Amino acid sequence: MTSDLLGKELREGSGEFLSRRRVIVALSLANVASMGLIALYQVGVIAHVPEPPLPGFDADRVNGSADAYAILETPDAILGLGSYAATMALAAMGRPTAPRRGRGSRWHWRPRPCSTRRRRAGSRLTSSPSSGPSACSAC
Repeated sequence: MTSDLLGKELREGSGEFLSRRRVIVALSLANVASMGLIALYQVGVIAHVPEPPLPGFDADRVNGSADAYAILETPDAILGLGSYAATMALAAMGRPTAPRRGRGSRWHWRPRPCSTRRRRAGSRLTSSPSSGPSACSAC
């Protein structure tokens, strides 16, 4: 598939699988907006995180706590922005059609949900020999 065709299918295509991917990207972008505001506070660009004037809310105390800077000695909001960027990239990657058998061989480096591939054996689902035991009971 050419990049022109891929771009057109992502922008103008339809289907349940593509709709889900668009929702993932839209929700991630909404989270990037809120996480960006927290990142601005954590690096000192703004002096106060806006919040509702309700009892029990103290965003400045939570977002300025030592735990917020503990991982990699980096503000956790900046790490969160990277996580949302990766989520959007994975959701937008590839053809806009539903996954088919064999897709894993083309995108072998892309993580599979729950790091497992399941197959039907009789009346119950079991892990395939190549993937090991399931890490997730929901799969």
